[in-house]
Amino acid sequence: PPVRIVLLGDSFLSGFQLPEEQSITSLIQRMANSRGYSASVLNMSRVTQTTTEARKRVDDVLKEKPDVVVIGLGYYDAMQNVPVADLNRNLHEIIFLLKQQQVGLILVSPSFPVNISQRLVQTYEQVY
Repeated sequence: PPVRIVLLGDSFLSGFQLPEEQSITSLIQRMANSRGYSASVLNMSRVTQTTTEARKRVDDVLKEKPDVVVIGLGYYDAMQNVPVADLNRNLHEIIFLLKQQQVGLILVSPSFPVNISQRLVQTYEQVY
């Protein structure tokens, strides 16, 4: 059976405004196929999704019975001034719930925009 990969992220993982063939979903699928792996890639990312919103959707992700979940969150937490402690707690809860079901995890650190302070970027990056 194919490896089931689910993406849970924000605009960057969702492929917002990218042609389908350039999306991360297509890229992962092509990479798996080119290496001889059978994979099914489902993108459950949402534009502007924060860790708080993603945490509420973990049950939906688990219903897909993933083998691996790629988590790419945090950018919109920073843009909405979500306290770092909340971001950290939400990510830990998401990871805990997925690991409880023995799901493999890949955590992708966001690239923070240049229009926020370097101190704030360093604070958020400590989470990853």
